[in-house]
Amino acid sequence: MSYLPFAEIIFSGILIIIMLIAALVILNTMLMAVLERTHEIGIIKSMGMRNGGVVTLILVESMFIGLLGVFIGGSVGSGLSLLAQNTGLDFTRMMEKMEFEFAFFSPIIYPRFTLGILLVAIGFGLVTTLAAAFYPARKASRLEPVEALRSSLK
Repeated sequence: MSYLPFAEIIFSGILIIIMLIAALVILNTMLMAVLERTHEIGIIKSMGMRNGGVVTLILVESMFIGLLGVFIGGSVGSGLSLLAQNTGLDFTRMMEKMEFEFAFFSPIIYPRFTLGILLVAIGFGLVTTLAAAFYPARKASRLEPVEALRSSLK
């Protein structure tokens, strides 16, 4: 039982690393979307859209992408969690190779699925999406229309 606080710290660290990787993937995707549409951003800015409008445009697009990802991930994750909650995840074959016994650890794990966990994951996913998309949106808003229109990426 003395290892449980240490295990929680390790688990939290792994979750933070996973979320950072997800944020970097979203950041890369949105940066590429901005770079590919530099010409279009120049057109809408030359037609009078202000910097705030460009930021809003990019953030709304990323929010829709995030909502799609949250919906698909939440549906698949919830389904798998509910299935594993009833059947359990059997680690018996893996634990046979271990040299020592865990007196407090069963080789079959039954994860618990709650609506609270799903809502926290949805909120965290959407906040991560918006935070990661803010830099590309700000970068797009600072483009000068003339330079953006000269962009070779059309």
